[in-house]
Amino acid sequence: MKMKIRTLLLVVGYLFMCTHSPCVFGASTLSIVAKVSTQKVPLNGSFTFEVSVSGEDVGNVPAPSLDAVTPYFTVISTSQSTSVSFVNGAMSSTKRLRYTLRPKKSGAQKIPSVALSFKGRR
Repeated sequence: MKMKIRTLLLVVGYLFMCTHSPCVFGASTLSIVAKVSTQKVPLNGSFTFEVSVSGEDVGNVPAPSLDAVTPYFTVISTSQSTSVSFVNGAMSSTKRLRYTLRPKKSGAQKIPSVALSFKGRR
């Protein structure tokens, strides 16, 4: 007996107003990129949703609010990492926030917009 595996197509919409482009937060310029590990998830499977923030002051950037995501996806785990590099005296850093998510229902799903607030700006 073969088991039918349903797949879930994840449509990544506009996750941030400034995805793939710099945003200015006070004196800091940040670049924010959001991505998923896969667009098809097996039934009861999970995937990784990653938010990367690059710029001068990323160590102080808080995690984005996932309030809009939790009605549609269960957050299984969270992790974060920060990398800092110096090239010719110029510092650059990237903070990666990773969330393992599981869809709450089958079928096509869209990840809602995620809010990121920093230094009083969104």
